[in-house]
Amino acid sequence: MTTLTQQIKNIDLPALLESEGIEVTKKGSKYFACCPNHNEKTASFCIYSDGHAKCFGCGWYGDGVDFLQELHGLTFKEALQRAGIQPGPMTADMRKRIAGAERKRKEKQASEQRRRDLLYTLAVEIRRIRKLIANIETTEDMESAAELFHRLPYLEHCWDILFDSDRQDAKAVMDALKGLKLINRKPLFKPDFDYRQWLRDFENGRINRAI
Repeated sequence: MTTLTQQIKNIDLPALLESEGIEVTKKGSKYFACCPNHNEKTASFCIYSDGHAKCFGCGWYGDGVDFLQELHGLTFKEALQRAGIQPGPMTADMRKRIAGAERKRKEKQASEQRRRDLLYTLAVEIRRIRKLIANIETTEDMESAAELFHRLPYLEHCWDILFDSDRQDAKAVMDALKGLKLINRKPLFKPDFDYRQWLRDFENGRINRAI
């Protein structure tokens, strides 16, 4: 008779993730996916052949049942039902909590995406302002750049706070920067992205300011 521990170990984790709508890719003897617990572009969720998985991004580690508990906010027994190890109907309360967990996860991922977009936008804007200040030659230039001298420390302070995502005041900064137009980061992730040209543009303050 197969023990419960063995049944949990025998869960097909790649198939389980795919059934939850998560894309899985095989690399060698391991499988990788983008961790659903946090926002990431590069897959750091590694699935091993022993029935366990580890995310090298957020540090999560566990088996298929642990994964379902974390993903949907289920109890151990409910996760066993979700994995098909134990019979039982999905109750209305289970459906409600699964939907709630999915909503919170999407909100968290969207918030993390915006934090990263803001960090990139702030870095480009800070670089642009520093470049303008460095090129000041006359008193007239100094007077026209007066606003930049006041704006620069504020933007640098905001960047410092957002860089540490665990800081409690990060949300307040994100709210304060709601009106800031974000710079498009998507080209950075294209296979044909020209990093050297981008770096030259960044150094010279020529990065496009709008998405």
